Amino acid sequence: MPHKTIFTISDALDFDVRQWLDSQDWSIQHFKNSQTFFEQADLTLPACVILQLNDSILRYAKLIQQLSNQNSPIIPVIIESRETLLPQKGRHVCESLNFVDLPVEIELLSQLIKSAFERAIEQQQCIEISAIYYDKFTLRELDIAQQLVNGKTVNEIAERLFLVPNTIEKYLERMRIKTNSTTLTALTKLLNKYPPSLDLPKNTHL
Repeated sequence: MPHKTIFTISDALDFDVRQWLDSQDWSIQHFKNSQTFFEQADLTLPACVILQLNDSILRYAKLIQQLSNQNSPIIPVIIESRETLLPQKGRHVCESLNFVDLPVEIELLSQLIKSAFERAIEQQQCIEISAIYYDKFTLRELDIAQQLVNGKTVNEIAERLFLVPNTIEKYLERMRIKTNSTTLTALTKLLNKYPPSLDLPKNTHL
């Protein structure tokens, strides 16, 4: 099993945090600034990135938005003092962030990193499934997938599309193969977990 990857972006990462990270059985890559990180890091890895920028929420938000724009499965954890991160009136916002106040509580940081890894893997799976929908599903298959997610049966889908149930079952078999689902039940669970978007696929034939 490959090592879990942690990136850090900071020109002055907390000493205790750095020592603790380097003692863990993880792949650690340190970057002094976000520009170097985006140029050199593998943004396709499901990973955690620890940010300690000694700056306001706006700079953190910009970096997090860059990750989102890259469609990257990298989940950020912020190390920062509340006074630096947010003004007095906005401190409740910290509760919605993966945020560790200074001085750092290593146990809390460890919990947030564990959660970040779990979310990163989930996000990577979502990205991979979305790529299958976009690159491999036809318009008809997307339509059928969306109706399955909406709870329609094979007979109901056939009636709505003016097709016979056997034709719908053939489409479902193709979709099952494309998603590496072992059964129709597994395909349905996958579609419900990762509902296909309304974006048109490249494969636009029926």
